[in-house]
Amino acid sequence: MPTTSAAMTEQPRYADRPTGPARLPSITGLRAIGAFGVFAYHVLTITPQTRLTQPLFMAGQAGVSFFFVLSGFVLTWSHRPGEGAGNARNFWRRRFARIVPAHVVTWFIGIFAALVRFGSWPTLASLGFGLTLTQAWVPRSAVFFGVNGVAWSLSVEALFYLTFPLWIKLIPRASRSMLLLGAAGCVAVLAALQLTTWAVVGSDRVVDSTQTPFWLISVLPVSRLPEFLLGILFACYLRAGYDWRLRLVPACVIALVAAYAAGTFPNVVVAGWLTAVPFALLICSAAASDSAGGRSVFARPWFVRLGEWSFAFYLCHQLVLRFLSKLWPSGHWLLLEVAIALTLSVAAAALLYRYVEVPAERRLRPGRSLNGPPTSTADSAALRAGAAGTSLAGGRRR
Repeated sequence: MPTTSAAMTEQPRYADRPTGPARLPSITGLRAIGAFGVFAYHVLTITPQTRLTQPLFMAGQAGVSFFFVLSGFVLTWSHRPGEGAGNARNFWRRRFARIVPAHVVTWFIGIFAALVRFGSWPTLASLGFGLTLTQAWVPRSAVFFGVNGVAWSLSVEALFYLTFPLWIKLIPRASRSMLLLGAAGCVAVLAALQLTTWAVVGSDRVVDSTQTPFWLISVLPVSRLPEFLLGILFACYLRAGYDWRLRLVPACVIALVAAYAAGTFPNVVVAGWLTAVPFALLICSAAASDSAGGRSVFARPWFVRLGEWSFAFYLCHQLVLRFLSKLWPSGHWLLLEVAIALTLSVAAAALLYRYVEVPAERRLRPGRSLNGPPTSTADSAALRAGAAGTSLAGGRRR
């Protein structure tokens, strides 16, 4: 085993690792938590809240940040040498097959939901930019939140996918110290952008979604790129075989405390720099636990199934809320009404996953056919991560 000083300067042998497949069921289960958090945020304004519960529901918006970090981690963890920039077209085609079919179906449903909820057609700009997943580049809330509001994050993911072949070619060559320095740099960029923008807005500590600062710090794809890169950096750290000592339970506590603290801000994404690293630690601890043969609560079959449906749930739930708002227009929902909305959203997600996601991806993906659930990303349904690194249970670097 190399000494600590040697390990600090040694180049990770990322490309030399074996390519045997490995599942990460705990991460799949964690996806359900992230998706349900976003649901909680979207019912925040229509359900009674206390001073204790409001930050918890508000923190649900950080679920989007969790999926951005997870996206970078999963794409890197499942990457195999030879699938980098030289094979970018196949990578992009796989991402298209994974994301676009479910998006298009819910986009059409979103048009109908807008007619039901608002009594009018979406604008031509929101229709065009939304369908092509370019809406996050337009600084108008009627556009980036148009048709199916949650799809703005897919527009952000599109930038991640476009640039991933470049990142996966460059980052794995970094040493341990460079990986850690890069992670610190990502957090520094997030904090500088978000805190500076927040300070410029004023002392009311609120960044309204119709204001340009909200778009700049929350929606603009370039502004969310550090979260994606953070996931890549942490995945490279694990794949290199460096020692990982943080257990899953403490990692869960750290992530929960950070999310709750972020929820005390009127706009959670303004405090996204608080949650990015805790989320990355949680993801790495879950991956390390699964790779070592552990069986966490998140790896239980029902949790994994909900995680497989999480991308479909994310796309469906706000549409379900829009339809139900016509039945309960008061804006003050009881616990029973929220439970009904949650149940219907899960049911709709199961149908979308079964009849759109899985068959469409099987038909559209290049190369081989899928055996079982499709590979997933962040944001994003079934997670079948191929572990190109050695088992984290042994052979670690220090």
